[in-house]
Amino acid sequence: MVGPGALLGAAAAFALTMRLAARRRQALSAPLHELRGALAAIQLGLFAMERRGPSAFGADRIDALRTQAERAHVAVEDVDHIRRGRSATQSRRELVDVGAIVHRRVAAWSRLAETRRRAVELRWAIGAAVVRADVARIGQALDNLIVNALDHGCGVVRVTGAATPTAVRIVVSDQGPGIGRPLRELMQGPWQGRHGHGLAIAARVAELHGGRLTAVSGRLGSRVEIELPLVPGGDTGEQAQSPRVSGARLELSAASGAGS
Repeated sequence: MVGPGALLGAAAAFALTMRLAARRRQALSAPLHELRGALAAIQLGLFAMERRGPSAFGADRIDALRTQAERAHVAVEDVDHIRRGRSATQSRRELVDVGAIVHRRVAAWSRLAETRRRAVELRWAIGAAVVRADVARIGQALDNLIVNALDHGCGVVRVTGAATPTAVRIVVSDQGPGIGRPLRELMQGPWQGRHGHGLAIAARVAELHGGRLTAVSGRLGSRVEIELPLVPGGDTGEQAQSPRVSGARLELSAASGAGS
């Protein structure tokens, strides 16, 4: 039988935990408010740039900045869910051609990578690959893999696609020194600085969509893949999204088989 003292101790510990949680929520509220305000201002600035005419700034550059504002918005919402004690990774899924997401993200990073004198190259040699996905989450995962390749790799960062009858793979490769630790160990932490966070985010997004993340590393660089399940049959009766392509180096074909 549990004595009164133990019950009082448990009640006190519970009350302390609740107070600490309330303080954490309160402490996060102000930074979240500021981040939302800053993102709103950035979005308004981008809208004003578009109103003045894309030719004045470059439509591809504007969209490159917009993709990162969208990425930041996803992160802010995740922190807000954590503050409220909910699961961070919420999902709003829709039927989408994953190629449209890849084309837009690579086009954006092709522009952003120019500031580092690097190149992000797309070779998407597969046809329509319809998945049920949260567009923002897939973009978030791909952003992190491209950033990893830019930060820790060297040479051209290549994004390619491959398909099987049941799945589509988004592949990001580089010619860097490779991943120094096993993928599972790197994702589980403890992390040193920024190492491991991007892979963990990409892996969580893949798992959320019923897929997986894999990585192969060697002397000639790293190859990281996000595999996502295709919608059965592929014919959803909906209009496929047209990829938005600007600023990216592309090598495209209409082939429906596996890509390089």
